[in-house]
Amino acid sequence: MKSAILFLSGSFVLGSIFALQVPGNAAGQSAGPAPVPAVSPPAVVPPGKFAAVDGSIRLPKDYRSWTHLGTWYVAEGKNGEINSHQVYAEPEAVAEFRETQRFPHGATIVKEVRSTKSGKLTTGPGTWDGPVQLWFVMVKDTKRTFPGNPIWGRGWGWGLYLADDPQKNTCTDYKIDCLGCHIPAEKTDWVFQYGYPALVETEGQHKQYMGSIYTNDEAIDTPAPEPKKLEKSMVPKKP
Repeated sequence: MKSAILFLSGSFVLGSIFALQVPGNAAGQSAGPAPVPAVSPPAVVPPGKFAAVDGSIRLPKDYRSWTHLGTWYVAEGKNGEINSHQVYAEPEAVAEFRETQRFPHGATIVKEVRSTKSGKLTTGPGTWDGPVQLWFVMVKDTKRTFPGNPIWGRGWGWGLYLADDPQKNTCTDYKIDCLGCHIPAEKTDWVFQYGYPALVETEGQHKQYMGSIYTNDEAIDTPAPEPKKLEKSMVPKKP
């Protein structure tokens, strides 16, 4: 009887060992290496603070606290009305441009366009800013973040916002809506740098005057259109 019990016990042990060694048996399979998860493409990192991952650009709200680059007075329209173009850039972008003569990735430029009003003042004839008409925005993109996006190209993102809806970028294709006016500035990264003293002049003992950038002979040699003379009805009456 004891021999039979020992035989059965031995058979059970051998059977268990055999089962552990049979290929395909769940109990005998050793844990293989963990599966490698699929590598997802890197997330889009939009340039600067005012571009989104989908390539949209929003108008900055606090741009008037930035560095004022300069002002343009442009005769526009059939009657030669003068508009004021006030241009701003982030202080840190201006600081880097002064060091490298290049705008850093993500740098944002805002141009505020206003109508103007003119009249006789106590000091003589004068012109002053009127209401905002629109804004232009440029966002520097050195990494070609949004290839194929029609509002991104030539190293910049482009935005155009009207005063009646400043939340909406009305630029749908920068080649049509923006680039034409910037062709003369192609050699200076599509920005009219010669009109912005803040980019080329520094303070103190390191003050510089970069005439090659600050002076644009072509612009100086081109006569500006004659502004329209004020009509009597436009001149404010004296009290």
